[in-house]
Amino acid sequence: MSANDEVVITIHGVETLGQWQNEVHPLLTGLPGFFHHPYNYSKFAWWQVALPVFKERAIERFVQMYSSLRDQHPGVVPSVIAHSFGTYVISRALREFGIAIDRVVLCGSIVDRRYDWARLIRRGQVRGIRNEIASKDRLVRMFRSPAMRALVPGSGSSGVDGFSWRLPQLEQHQFGFGHSGYFINRDHCRSAWLPYLRRTETFMTLCTRCQHGPDAGATRLRFDTEYRSTIEEVVRRLSYIRNPTDRQIKEYVAIVRENVVREGALGMLPPTQLIEKHASALERVLRRDL
Repeated sequence: MSANDEVVITIHGVETLGQWQNEVHPLLTGLPGFFHHPYNYSKFAWWQVALPVFKERAIERFVQMYSSLRDQHPGVVPSVIAHSFGTYVISRALREFGIAIDRVVLCGSIVDRRYDWARLIRRGQVRGIRNEIASKDRLVRMFRSPAMRALVPGSGSSGVDGFSWRLPQLEQHQFGFGHSGYFINRDHCRSAWLPYLRRTETFMTLCTRCQHGPDAGATRLRFDTEYRSTIEEVVRRLSYIRNPTDRQIKEYVAIVRENVVREGALGMLPPTQLIEKHASALERVLRRDL
């Protein structure tokens, strides 16, 4: 294991064993140095959420799993994707056990709208939060009720009403969906979760606009301003290419750039890794064609 590894934990909701975790597993494990660890706390009914024994057991077992993962991946702070009751597990584990999370994705969140993310950020326990709000989530609407929040202390309707705070590290995204259907597929994981976890959202947008839209030409000029010199530097130090002409450099840079733009629009890898990847691929082609 390397300190450059990325680890993501997924946590499901109640009345399910979290089949969606199996759906996204191939994506979350299909990248080099990226590890997915689903957390399954067994299946229980919604009414049991009000009973302390079930809540505490799920939280304690999560913290045990978390500690084991930190031992398996020394120096790596994991990220978390949590749904429904899983969001509550994360909020309690952060507040009461002092765990550290890189980035948190919340779906169908039942966490208190006034949850103190700012305090956790100041302490270095959390680096970023993405709250996905589903406007048609009838289950989370139940937590607007003071009686429901009293049964589950620390709960709330943040999955439909959002968190009350405005913080640079807190993103809140609106979706016109219900409690779970919108994300139980790999498309949402690919287009929303992975770019957020890998911090490639801005680069993905740039690459997408390079290929589509009326401003594609201007966007390519912006891309070149930001990345062409890096691509050229990487191309020039490829071990196979000795004393290349200016024409060759221009040709090789154009090839790498086009491949980086194409794959960058997927948001799976950050720009530095993509540039290295496609420059190495170019070198292999040149060797093969010799």
